[in-house]
Amino acid sequence: VDAVRSNININNMHFELPLHLSELKDGWKYELYDRNDYGLKDGSGYAKLIYKDTEVADVSLENCYTGKEKNSVIYSISITSSECDIYGIVPSCSSVADVEKLLGKPDEEQKMEIPFKHIYTYGVLKGEDQNDVVRGHCLVVDFDENGVVDFLKFTYSDISELEK
Repeated sequence: VDAVRSNININNMHFELPLHLSELKDGWKYELYDRNDYGLKDGSGYAKLIYKDTEVADVSLENCYTGKEKNSVIYSISITSSECDIYGIVPSCSSVADVEKLLGKPDEEQKMEIPFKHIYTYGVLKGEDQNDVVRGHCLVVDFDENGVVDFLKFTYSDISELEK
């Protein structure tokens, strides 16, 4: 999972998590979602990541305090666009076999019939801290009913406090 965090490409732009919002390059901006809509506490946040006026990803933020949001850190990113990839895995293009070839068998697999779900999880999720920040080093790959990647979510946050 450590190698995955430095292999995130969105619209041909390389990302590595964690990433401070202040480090976003020209053409990039973010739009915060209302914390109350998601039941988030001060200290965490959720935002759209926008490139040249096109929404390209959703990101989870830590160190996201009211009035100081620009100091926030992206620790998790979710993508659905085929213009993006995480570790070479591309939504709407990569298959179960492609993912297994790159990463091997998942640490956890979930399958459900109704609603259809087929999810691979690599790495570890430790849970949420007191500010609702998800702690873990984890890649979640969600497949559609044809075995093609539908959704990718990568989380890379500090887990040292939870390991004590």
